[in-house]
Amino acid sequence: MEINAATHTNDLITGMSGVSYGGRLIVTNVSGTLAAGDRFKLFSAASYANSFSSLTLPTLTGNLFWTNRLALDGTIAVVSPVNPAVTNLVYAVLGGQLQLSWPADHTGWRLETQTNSLGTGLGTNWSTVVGSALTNQIWTPMNSTNGSVFFRLVYP
Repeated sequence: MEINAATHTNDLITGMSGVSYGGRLIVTNVSGTLAAGDRFKLFSAASYANSFSSLTLPTLTGNLFWTNRLALDGTIAVVSPVNPAVTNLVYAVLGGQLQLSWPADHTGWRLETQTNSLGTGLGTNWSTVVGSALTNQIWTPMNSTNGSVFFRLVYP
């Protein structure tokens, strides 16, 4: 597949209800210099499964690296190293969904959660939100039957 850093365009495979990856994927940058924040959606489907046996991406310069979100949303992105400084979660509520986000330079941190009864409060039963280390934003349904729900951002 081809991407173009100069025009921020790329090849895109669409029209699938689900995609199951396999084999080799080779991505070539045809023009321009890749920079932190460049994101390319290569596959558009309702669901994503499996992984490529090998993945060849364009070489990056400096301290940049690729993040592979193909199994989550069909994208690859260029990012800079993770910021290790403590940060805050930002939240929003929309249509029964809770959105938690954090700065893009903290992609690589893991969002952890725990749900307990009202009488228990905060405990030690933390679990990592799947895929949270690959992004800086998570949407989760709000469930009024949960007693108490806690979130925290941890690194590494």
